[in-house]
Amino acid sequence: MCGLAGAFIPSNVGWLEPRELLPMIGALAHRGPDGMDYWINGAHTAMLMHARLALVDPAGGHQPLANEDGSVWLACNGEIYGYKDTMRELKAQKHRFRSQCDVEVIPHLYETFGAGCFAKLRGEFAFALYDQNKHELYLVRDRFGIKPLYYTEVGSTVVFGSEIKSVLAYPSLPAQVNLEYLRGLLAGITLPEETILEDIFEVPPGHYVRFSESGTEVRPYWTLAINGRERFTQPHEVGEEFAALFDEAVKLRLHGDAPVGAYLSSGVDSSSVVDAMARQTNSRVKAFTIRFEDPQLDESQIASRVASVTGVEHQIVDVSNQALADNFRASLWHSEIPVFNTHGTAKHVLSRACQPHVKAILTGEGADETLAGYAMYRHQLLLDESRKTGERGVRVQIKEMIAREGILAGLLPVTAYRKKAMVEAIFGCYPYAALRALTTDRFLSHVLDREFVEAFPMEAQLQRLADALPAVALEGLPPSTASRFISLKCDLPAYNLNYLGDRQEMANSIEGRLPFLDNDLVDFVLQLPPSALLNAKEGKIPLRTAMANRLPNYVHQGAKRMFWAPVAAVDTLMENSFCEIALSPEAVREAGVFNPSRVALAKKLIKLFPANSRLGSGLRTALTLAASLHMVNDMFVRNFPKSAQNFRNSEVNRTLEALADRGKPISLEPL
Repeated sequence: MCGLAGAFIPSNVGWLEPRELLPMIGALAHRGPDGMDYWINGAHTAMLMHARLALVDPAGGHQPLANEDGSVWLACNGEIYGYKDTMRELKAQKHRFRSQCDVEVIPHLYETFGAGCFAKLRGEFAFALYDQNKHELYLVRDRFGIKPLYYTEVGSTVVFGSEIKSVLAYPSLPAQVNLEYLRGLLAGITLPEETILEDIFEVPPGHYVRFSESGTEVRPYWTLAINGRERFTQPHEVGEEFAALFDEAVKLRLHGDAPVGAYLSSGVDSSSVVDAMARQTNSRVKAFTIRFEDPQLDESQIASRVASVTGVEHQIVDVSNQALADNFRASLWHSEIPVFNTHGTAKHVLSRACQPHVKAILTGEGADETLAGYAMYRHQLLLDESRKTGERGVRVQIKEMIAREGILAGLLPVTAYRKKAMVEAIFGCYPYAALRALTTDRFLSHVLDREFVEAFPMEAQLQRLADALPAVALEGLPPSTASRFISLKCDLPAYNLNYLGDRQEMANSIEGRLPFLDNDLVDFVLQLPPSALLNAKEGKIPLRTAMANRLPNYVHQGAKRMFWAPVAAVDTLMENSFCEIALSPEAVREAGVFNPSRVALAKKLIKLFPANSRLGSGLRTALTLAASLHMVNDMFVRNFPKSAQNFRNSEVNRTLEALADRGKPISLEPL
């Protein structure tokens, strides 16, 4: 995996100066420690920069790269699977290649198919492609947003990068918090294109953005469509086909010239990945498991048993509450968003422990969204049944489910829909995202600034979410299926693939690979009827069926557990000096989002209410949100140049100086 950045002047009138722009790629050095370079066109109106993490063809896969005659240039972050077959087909059509690098197929495919080639790519990627003949720039992102890509327009110049910090490194770019987006984010609402900063946008998953003299165009090259119709299916046949596609997805992600490992928890997702890896590689798989101080969150014992059954090399990584507190600010620097918890910080520490051993890691991310694995989908099945039948027994079932699985399964403590008529008027159905937003907002309203709340009503935030979705996307879908659609479109790229995924792994120069989000596997799953995926007792039925003869019963029949860092770590976090500054009355008042006196009260109350109590957990969540918001505001708005310098090492500065002094971009040798 890598980092990319650049700038483009659509009018072809202007001048880009490499020395001024190189700090943009310097901000992404953690994503590509194996080399940095840039290319700029002769008119100095298009510049691509790249920081490389060398995993495929380390000697020959230098970027930016081009097609035979240099008319199409590419800077890519990601992996293209099945590229060897594509390369053979292109060679048969007289295309000539300079390397054996997987992403070199992209400019050649573009030569043949134009923008239509993007839908043919199988993998995890985000890239910038420049067409010299047409003077057009394409920014393209994979189907589910596994890899990030941001952009903004500064006057007549388009600026882009793999992370917001790269875009902010463009000279004199102003930064301001997007308060309306923040209002929704605090209630768990995320939009596919907007970001925490005003006028900085993210390329939506499954889309490309084309910049040319005629303007800016945002278009989908792939459309998410979930089958909501019931039809008869045989579970064992579904399980067999799923297993075959899953094995292929894992096998594809073992490619490259660097060691590949896996995360391993006690759950069926990561256990399935590790099992499939062990079956398909001759070398011994390295698997890594996190272990927290809280014994209730310790999954290492079951993970160790799975490691023994599958024969993988197992390493347990102990992460203390103090380590979570000490690394919190760094994890925010990489994720670039306010957060509810320290879960991403835990992933940050875990990936750092993996880095000396592997260069790529397979994860179970995406399984719960595609296969309806979250308890909230089952919760919603019962809520719907309760609403339709009014049976008291169903409400008892809901209460028992919440008591049994509770917060560790991500369940809301509710037994009925809130503001049902209003939500259905907005969405045409009742997605769980709306229930989560209304429930969260009900609690947070006690600690938020009143003027901030009144300026951005929650009903308006729900409407913004509905408006951001395709007009007919939810039409005719059962409520739990509609909830899954929104999870895939919004929650997955904004949270799981960011705070819990790419950002924390790439902070430590580790590439994440996600077999559950493989093109062919997902296409199969999305066509299955809802009943083939879940019932009131369990979700992920195809995966559980596929693993019935591979994994022990305690794994493939085990209850879903969310990845959950100790809530008690927040108490340790509150003692850190940077957190005290972030929650000072001055900092809270300046941001204008939280109420200073309520924040001060919450800090006192956590000493009275245990972390595992409902109120204690809620108070710590609110404090984490407030502290993280003020840190993000400080790092990216108030003091970005200082923060960027603090997180950049001197070796990166020397590399940038050498590139600037070189005074010329990459040149192509004739083929």
